[in-house]
Amino acid sequence: MERYRLASDGTPLRYQVQGSSTYGSVIDEQFQRSDGKASWRSAADAGEVMASGPALYASMGGSPLMDLIAVPALARAPQRRLPLFPSGSLQQQVLDRLTVQQAGRSLALQLMVHTGLGFEPGYLWATDEPVPRLFASLAPGYFSLVQEGWQAVLPQLEARQLAAQASLHLRQNPAGIFSS
Repeated sequence: MERYRLASDGTPLRYQVQGSSTYGSVIDEQFQRSDGKASWRSAADAGEVMASGPALYASMGGSPLMDLIAVPALARAPQRRLPLFPSGSLQQQVLDRLTVQQAGRSLALQLMVHTGLGFEPGYLWATDEPVPRLFASLAPGYFSLVQEGWQAVLPQLEARQLAAQASLHLRQNPAGIFSS
């Protein structure tokens, strides 16, 4: 079970997830922001800090729901960056744009990269509009999540994403010193 409540700026005020992980461990996590404080509790840690202004939460045991919340919240934020609880910040950048078509419908999309959470960037596809919404999340060769009814465009999204990821890697590592 996953529950949340958003502030008027689209960032989480409350978040709760309970259940079991893929490997069977218990998930019981909570986050809350109120009265100028943010508090959280998960299997990894617990804490409380002073909090003012919009911010996101990095869930330890949740689903891609936090991506669904982060995409529009970051689009509204200055420099597309927001503080992240328990620590750090999350930034969103557009890498590519693409219009896909399926069954007589077309949809303008943008490939976004999230940095600031983990060792690797996170890639997401969102609608290409002033306040975008999450459309798809792909980890090529591992998993794909896409808006219902648009599964046929996954190969096209995967190819564009892999090309954008390779281009980003080359820009950040032009000499190839970190290549495998």
